[in-house]
Amino acid sequence: MIRVEKGAEVAPGIFAFHVPLIGFSGKSSAPLSDACRAIKRRNDGMGECLVGLFREGHDEPDMTVTLDVGAELTTAEPSHGRIAFRKYRKYRFSAAALEKK
Repeated sequence: MIRVEKGAEVAPGIFAFHVPLIGFSGKSSAPLSDACRAIKRRNDGMGECLVGLFREGHDEPDMTVTLDVGAELTTAEPSHGRIAFRKYRKYRFSAAALEKK
């Protein structure tokens, strides 16, 4: 199992995390999904590996997912308060949008 270590809350709903296997750290509202995408970018072909989100000092994960599934999901927080998983869509930045401002 690939270990994702969940750190402190650095802003409301945003947590620090670290993936010792690849030496990657970040901040996210969905650390397990973001860690899966980072691992997949560096080590494609490990899709069936299990990835677990661990709290500091714990030997058992709070949540697990296969790498491919975790990389394809993110959390959605619609205005009516129901948190759910949805398909991840890469943000497409457009320089043209900045020129309009």
